[in-house]
Amino acid sequence: MTETEIFYVAGAGRFGCQAISKLLLRPRAQVLVVEKNPSTAGTLLAEIPLAEDQLIVADAVSFLSSYVGRGDHDSAWIVPTIPLHLAAAIIMQLTGRGYLEWDEIPLLPHGFLGPNGELYSSLADFTCPEDCPQPSDHCYTTGEPREKSLVQILEEILYHDYPSLVLQSRQLAPGVGGFQVAAIRKLLEQINDISGPLVFSTACLCHGVSNLLGSKPS
Repeated sequence: MTETEIFYVAGAGRFGCQAISKLLLRPRAQVLVVEKNPSTAGTLLAEIPLAEDQLIVADAVSFLSSYVGRGDHDSAWIVPTIPLHLAAAIIMQLTGRGYLEWDEIPLLPHGFLGPNGELYSSLADFTCPEDCPQPSDHCYTTGEPREKSLVQILEEILYHDYPSLVLQSRQLAPGVGGFQVAAIRKLLEQINDISGPLVFSTACLCHGVSNLLGSKPS
């Protein structure tokens, strides 16, 4: 019997609806949507063929932190479509760490700070096509060779000698990325072994977001 693929989509706004529509095309997909706004959730049910039990009206960070912390369904996927660094927020909730401000900005390709202290970076200075298959050794759009992926670059960040951990986002459909529950649980184990501050990033081969997280609570 073929195993069902479980996807938790965080957010039911414009980007969430796009992700849901594409994931529903996968033959074995079970798509569950986490949306805290009841009005947005109701609009989603009217526009996309989902059953009511596929919609979870809850705060995405709280719900998914609880889900990751339970220890089951390693193979499920989390698809972030809300405007925050979701994986970092989950890590913070499960570890009790807080955000730290960057006292200097690491040198990253096309890096810039977001409104909540997150650091965005990208190997591209243009808008990538949604159908990019993310080839491992070159840019799909320009054909130029890629010596290192952004995942590798972020793993090698030198910032006050803090460890740098990266959760790799995988392409699940054109323009849709996500990470597996097993992957964030594995990083949680590593983070729990680190007492001091660390750099935490979520990234695909070309685009990423990073936060500086504080020390492990005593």
